[in-house]
Amino acid sequence: VDERGGAHLSVVRKLQVQSIPSNRFEAVRCDGLSGGTLRYSSVDPAGARLTLSKWSLITTDQWIMITFTGVGNSGDLVYEAVRKRAITSAETVNGIGLTTDIRLPKSFLNGLRRNTPLTGKVYVSFDGGRTWPPVPAPNFPLLQLTFTD
Repeated sequence: VDERGGAHLSVVRKLQVQSIPSNRFEAVRCDGLSGGTLRYSSVDPAGARLTLSKWSLITTDQWIMITFTGVGNSGDLVYEAVRKRAITSAETVNGIGLTTDIRLPKSFLNGLRRNTPLTGKVYVSFDGGRTWPPVPAPNFPLLQLTFTD
């Protein structure tokens, strides 16, 4: 321990840091879902509103990214609903998207094929945005939908 008066030495300690399993977190939520299906016709003109509950140990030194991947005519299309950014103090109390407007816009949905999968992924950096989970392995559960008319 360092303090103004100098350093206080202690016995060397070993500790083990364990990861939190992704099933302890919630998936991102999307307004307009019905039984795992997102119907284009039921999406608000401004887009489908996205929310994510706060999680255990959420802090403002964590960063977040939320993406949605769907199937377009030429392959997968990805939309970044939340680009890599710091968690705000309001979000540590209310969760993501509850005090701000985060949406999956119709302009993105327009480019997707119907009756195909649409997947929401949440990535959180626990070290201020320095490191992130790999793109194929988000650290929150997936939101797996079927996108229809």
